[in-house]
Amino acid sequence: MTTRQFCDTLPRMKNITYIVLAFLLLIAPVTSAQAAAAETTQTGMVNEEPAIVTPITLNDVLAAPTEESLQPVVIDQQKVAAETKKPETVQDMAERLVTARFGAGQFTAFAAIVWSESKWDSKALNAQSGACGIPQRLQCGGLINWSPEDQIRWMIDYIADRYHTPTYAWYFHRINGWY
Repeated sequence: MTTRQFCDTLPRMKNITYIVLAFLLLIAPVTSAQAAAAETTQTGMVNEEPAIVTPITLNDVLAAPTEESLQPVVIDQQKVAAETKKPETVQDMAERLVTARFGAGQFTAFAAIVWSESKWDSKALNAQSGACGIPQRLQCGGLINWSPEDQIRWMIDYIADRYHTPTYAWYFHRINGWY
């Protein structure tokens, strides 16, 4: 089969597996000599029979697909998502909480404050002021032992009470060096 004939059969092929196999076999047909060499490598024993070259053709691959090979593949998207889901980072969690409280577009200002204050370190401690944690809260009162999520929640409440939004808190921080 020529390349042109192969390309003409592509639209009639119903299963992508056959298309891929056919393409691979057209490019590099497997010969019985190659198969014997592979068997020798796997078993460690030399096959004494002479190698007879019998290439597998595209027609061999396309012949009589089974009922099972023609069935559509069903992929459970939720299962795939659950298996590939990465654990939520502190930044991801903060973005989710900030967006839920203040709306879209406020996380950038919130993240700028956190980066300036603690660089997302929940154990950060300012030796000069005594401020600690992600929000660099004064009068820590055990804040350093709180989970990162609790620290973020405290910071969100503080910003909401004092500045109403992270954008205003960041504006104040840029002018004064603290918030």
